[in-house]
Amino acid sequence: MKVRKHRIKKRAGRKRIEGVVREPNGRARRAKYPRDPFPARTALAARVRHHGLSAGQAADPLSATWIGRLAMAGRQANGISREQYEAAVSFQKIRNDWLKSIEAEGAVYDKIENAGNTEAYTRFCRQAKGEKLPCGHEMRVRGAI
Repeated sequence: MKVRKHRIKKRAGRKRIEGVVREPNGRARRAKYPRDPFPARTALAARVRHHGLSAGQAADPLSATWIGRLAMAGRQANGISREQYEAAVSFQKIRNDWLKSIEAEGAVYDKIENAGNTEAYTRFCRQAKGEKLPCGHEMRVRGAI
């Protein structure tokens, strides 16, 4: 009887290494260091290091883009005003919609609206191609265009 119990405990194949961190499927994890459970922490540390921001400024959502960092700097530090920031964001949205309507590679397809609905997509394309930029008239008046 003792021999039979001992045989049941014994496993076939290679012995399992104890004291190793394992993946959910049971395989030994090959990473040297455990992953950071908060990947945003790495992005915040990179913003602090590369852009010279404080930890509080790096946590601000505006600091994620270069336009946002210009808005954070403000007019005193050669930045842009809040109105200029909103105009730049609106310009980016209109330009991205136009790029999506011509199916360009540089467009950001974060969410697909009206997926599979060809009529709605054609309406979206007509609107995006016909939409004028908010600053176009001002620039034409001043002779910049």
